Amino acid sequence: MMKCGKELREAMDALAEASKPDAALIDRIGIVSDTIYSNIDSRITLELVESDDAETIRKDIMELAADLDTVRASPVSKKLEARWEQMRSMHLEKVVKEIAEIVKGTSEVSKLLEALQEIVAKLDALLAGSVTPEIAKRTLVQANGFASAKFLKGFPGLLQKEGPTCLASARDLVAKFDERCTKLAAAAAEESSWQLQLPEVEKLIQQVGLHMVKVQLQQSGAEFAQENFDAAYNAFAALHRWWPLCQGGDLPAELLDGFSKVAELATERVTAASGKGQEMMDFALKLDALGTLPGWPEGGVAGRLGAAAYEAPLSGLTAEMKEPSGSAKTMVSFVESLSSAAEKIPADQAERIQGALSQLEEVLLARAEAQKTDELEEVAAAATSYDEARLKLTLLGESKALLPRLKESICRTSLQRAEEELSKESGLNPALVLELVKRVGHYNPGSVDDLRSSLQSVTAKTSQRMCDSFQTAVAASQYPKIKGLLKFAESFDSVVAAAGCESSVEAELKKIQEAAVFEEPAEPDAPGEVETPEAVATVKAKLEEVEAMLAQERGMNPNVILKNLTEIVPLWPAAESPELSDRLVTAFNTLKTRMSAACAAASREDQEAKLKALMAFAHKMDEAQRSLGSCCTDFLLSMAVAGASQDLLDAESELGKESGMNPMLVLKNISSLRIYWEVLGPSEEAVAAEQRQRLGAMCDLMRSRITSSYEEHPEKRPNLLKFSGAFDTAIQGLAGAGEAKLASELQAKG
Repeated sequence: MMKCGKELREAMDALAEASKPDAALIDRIGIVSDTIYSNIDSRITLELVESDDAETIRKDIMELAADLDTVRASPVSKKLEARWEQMRSMHLEKVVKEIAEIVKGTSEVSKLLEALQEIVAKLDALLAGSVTPEIAKRTLVQANGFASAKFLKGFPGLLQKEGPTCLASARDLVAKFDERCTKLAAAAAEESSWQLQLPEVEKLIQQVGLHMVKVQLQQSGAEFAQENFDAAYNAFAALHRWWPLCQGGDLPAELLDGFSKVAELATERVTAASGKGQEMMDFALKLDALGTLPGWPEGGVAGRLGAAAYEAPLSGLTAEMKEPSGSAKTMVSFVESLSSAAEKIPADQAERIQGALSQLEEVLLARAEAQKTDELEEVAAAATSYDEARLKLTLLGESKALLPRLKESICRTSLQRAEEELSKESGLNPALVLELVKRVGHYNPGSVDDLRSSLQSVTAKTSQRMCDSFQTAVAASQYPKIKGLLKFAESFDSVVAAAGCESSVEAELKKIQEAAVFEEPAEPDAPGEVETPEAVATVKAKLEEVEAMLAQERGMNPNVILKNLTEIVPLWPAAESPELSDRLVTAFNTLKTRMSAACAAASREDQEAKLKALMAFAHKMDEAQRSLGSCCTDFLLSMAVAGASQDLLDAESELGKESGMNPMLVLKNISSLRIYWEVLGPSEEAVAAEQRQRLGAMCDLMRSRITSSYEEHPEKRPNLLKFSGAFDTAIQGLAGAGEAKLASELQAKG
């Protein structure tokens, strides 16, 4: 149509330039212009004026009208302009009515922001062109009504319902609302003005914030009083969301007092729960991480808990050391608790803690020198744990490891006692000498030269005493004694070799035997051995007791069986026969089956103390079977496999859960494997290799999951680092588990 207007204008211009204008053509141009005008006039409707490109269309229409004015006697520009303004006035009236309808129809608090957004859009429509003072005044009346009767009245409820997350959008909308209304007031008249609503909204925000903080503070106090820690934390977290809204004004005194009381209650209840054995440090750290509030303890709840974390074990250690029968394991457990709290120990406590640890080292060394057989293993195990814990107490500086010193003390004292025993002219106890030398092999730290010279002295004296006794036995043809002495010599040579020296007592005795040129009378069942009726009778009686005990479905006492089998050991050379050997093998195998089942059951129920007792029993039984001709070589291995397999199965099952997996339970099962790994770690048997392979696969899966979580969830990194440290500690020294360096690898990732 724009093209038609321009063509009409060009045609009229051409006629005007002609010397003799064509009247008929001029009439046709007038008729066409009337048609165009009528068409345009009919198209200027309310819908057109409300369209998004209305202003562009208006400009086009007025340009077309200007072209039409040049070919017409009566101009149409003013008519079309009036038509457009008529439709615009209708549009403005409609917008004012729509605003009134929005104000009237907004009754739900949850719809306030949506309504305000719609009103702002309507105001933008009004202000898009010129607006009459009358329209501006009427619109301001509606806007003021909405602000006072609807928005400011309902906003506190909206904020409580939606929470602080709605504030950004709310403030933005109110600011826009104020800006539009201020422009309307300028268009209305000189006496019109607009009171900004945003300052009133800010006052309401602070009032709501104070109210919600009071509510959540009361709720958290009630939950802490009941020791509902998760609920208390949730209340505190909610409080922290509202707390920023309270800033910028004076806080009521009663609120500040409430903060102090709840902070003190939180510290008291968290510390009390920790004292009852509940792990509370993660909770305390999480609580402190929310942020500091008025009245919050210096250093936070975690700081207070940290003080309790080192005071309690330090007091417990001091008290346990004062007890003559105090347990070495218990004493060291207090040191382990101190090491767990190492990061919480302030520098001014270092000297105090160092004094307590020095005293503990003296106690353990004294017990090692006392040479009580039933305490040595406990003390050595305690020293191992002590050294591991002491390394974590970096605040105290470096320290010489206790275990090598303790082992040296045990070896030195054992050799001194062996020297004393060998110095006896009569009543020598060769079994004691053997046991003492065996201890040297077991505990020898391998770096003390004078221990070797002492051991060589004991070996030489033992050899001399054995050769003298053997010479006498050979001369008197005491064949059982000869056999017993040879067996003792074999054992002695073996334990001396294990202790790091050389011994050839057995070879010396055989030289004496060859020089005597005698032959032992042969037995029907075992050539070269002499079977004595007394030894056979005793062994049979003890085997019968063992078999009777094994036949009991309930009430079997393994210690009674061990006692009988141990008493058979010295009699066996004089009583051994195929029939008794078969019975002995059967007894060992039956006991192995039952004890392996007991080990698996104890592992399944996480009975750590029982498992340690069972494995100690297994070691003693293994020693007995080796002394009885190695009649059941897999006794110890079978029990270790039974217990370890159950722990691995429990850990694998937990890791296999699709949801609700408990990583601490997996870690506990891995830690329990240490009970068996002394046996399974170095074993070359296929069944032991299988357990190591299972452990390796499980540890690889744990590393993969922890690393992925660390990379994907930065907010979890502090807890993941803590867990990875515990994981490294758990697998340290477990063959097949891989390197214990997950924590350092995660830290390297940043």
